[in-house]
Amino acid sequence: MSFAHIGEIKEVSDFMQANELIEAGAELLAIVPGWTSDSTPCTLFYLGQPKVKKNPLEGFKLGKHVTG
Repeated sequence: MSFAHIGEIKEVSDFMQANELIEAGAELLAIVPGWTSDSTPCTLFYLGQPKVKKNPLEGFKLGKHVTG
């Protein structure tokens, strides 16, 4: 699986937050066991936000029309 289309990866341990991110357009990349900062076992969700596609014509200005 390629992640070339992913721009940012977020790690969350709350399934409700993971669901909210998915509803907002994030892609679920992985679910793994993990630990919280106080050494409590938890489930970690890794979600990827797609790269923002830039307009290829951004900054392009039309000049005078040239005819042959």
